[in-house]
Amino acid sequence: MQKWLNGLIVVSSIALYGCAGAGSTTSGAQQRQLQSLQLFAADDTPRFSLYVACTSDSVNCVNVGNAVFAWARDHDVTVHNVDSDDPAFTATASRAAEIALPYRVAIDYRPSVAPGYSASSYKQSSESFAPTVGYRAVISVFQAATGKLLMRSPVRNQQAADHGKTSNPYVRSQMIELLDSLEPSAKDSR
Repeated sequence: MQKWLNGLIVVSSIALYGCAGAGSTTSGAQQRQLQSLQLFAADDTPRFSLYVACTSDSVNCVNVGNAVFAWARDHDVTVHNVDSDDPAFTATASRAAEIALPYRVAIDYRPSVAPGYSASSYKQSSESFAPTVGYRAVISVFQAATGKLLMRSPVRNQQAADHGKTSNPYVRSQMIELLDSLEPSAKDSR
């Protein structure tokens, strides 16, 4: 009876944890704020340079970088992979070569993968639950010429991976979903 109760508590906790973090990457208000900045012109050309910092103890940031560069290539966006203490995250003017674009978008991205457990796994059972894959990020948008901060928005997302699957496809899709939220078409899809 005690083993069953422990298992139920762990399963319930994991389910509630997953529900609390699930959902869209950006809220409606955040999405409206991003859209008001018009990061893409009417012809879908980007009006910003993108800086991304990835920091994680549980995810290989190379996978995140690959997703960022693939998205940037598809959207003709200039992207820079930087550390989280890079000046791109501060209210300073952009580099001279980038001032032609009105905005600088800096994303401090912190992905994580938490292993799944069951109460019995602590007793060396082979049972386990699917891992939880997620991230916390802060999107900052600066005026390129002056460095004025126009928007700073924390976002997060979590989801349970399919049992027996690796986390890499989830890490990639979550990064792409976050980047897609910068696009004008994201307003129509939410």
